[in-house]
Amino acid sequence: QNIRDHFQLTTTRMSELRLLEKLTDAVVIAIVQEKIDIHVQESCKGSLDISYLDILEEWLDKVVMTWLAAAKIKTFSRKKLLNNLHHTYTKERIEELYNIIIEWPESQPALEDIRKCIGKTDLRGHLTKSLKEVLDNKLLHPGVNTYDILSAYIASIKALINLDPSGVVLQIVCQDVRKYLKSREDTVRCIVEAFKPESSSESELYEELKKDIGLYLETGNCDPEDLEDEH
Repeated sequence: QNIRDHFQLTTTRMSELRLLEKLTDAVVIAIVQEKIDIHVQESCKGSLDISYLDILEEWLDKVVMTWLAAAKIKTFSRKKLLNNLHHTYTKERIEELYNIIIEWPESQPALEDIRKCIGKTDLRGHLTKSLKEVLDNKLLHPGVNTYDILSAYIASIKALINLDPSGVVLQIVCQDVRKYLKSREDTVRCIVEAFKPESSSESELYEELKKDIGLYLETGNCDPEDLEDEH
């Protein structure tokens, strides 16, 4: 309390001398942004089944804005700080987007937060570029079996359509994965295996492929029986 009293007295005197804005703007911006970065990461990192938007906005009002008001710093609007918060939170969630996709639909709250924030920020390009790189690095090499690539691809379709119903993000992000699956010799065999009677009751891949197999590999109006005939 003693430190706080002295701080308020100092800022009051600096304000009276019209020195506060000139001397503190850059410092306060850095302090506030660092606090936002740390708080966002500590609050939500790894927790994908909870929406944090309202929680973070409430924290901004109760903690950050209250501190600025107590310090008599009036150069920072709530709108600007809220934009900073959305930007920081969206970047944090983009870093976790691969896990969000794999864990969907349990991770729907985190995905919904990204969907809401992406329109308020300039991070759509960053999202598509970042996720495309992650998918390519994790899936496009011989060490990953085709079943796992198909599963990740299907999960990406489901999650990204929820994120961007236009399909633009999906088209950009998954184009290399789609081409790679077509080039793999055992892709058709893995799909056919998923449709075999003895595996159909247990195969998660089967459950997803049977919904719309033509969408996943862009093979047109593809029917499971046609694949079995080809096999």
